[in-house]
Amino acid sequence: MPSARTCVRNLGRLPRDPFHDGRAVLVSREAVTDVAPVERDGFQQPVVLIDHSGGPADLTESVSSFEKREAGVVVAAPVHRPA
Repeated sequence: MPSARTCVRNLGRLPRDPFHDGRAVLVSREAVTDVAPVERDGFQQPVVLIDHSGGPADLTESVSSFEKREAGVVVAAPVHRPA
């Protein structure tokens, strides 16, 4: 976990609110999917969701689109339910 000093130092890198210079823009999104994660050894595996325009893309194209800020990536961690 980053230290409080690191967090404060990184605040200056956040985009500024165009209507108030003393504020930073924070974005929070929640991904919802009906994908059923694959199970391996009795545990559901994480799923990587790639939000992009266009048709199917291979890994190289997907990473390139993300680096150019043309695509979003979400890792959906499985929900572990107690036995």
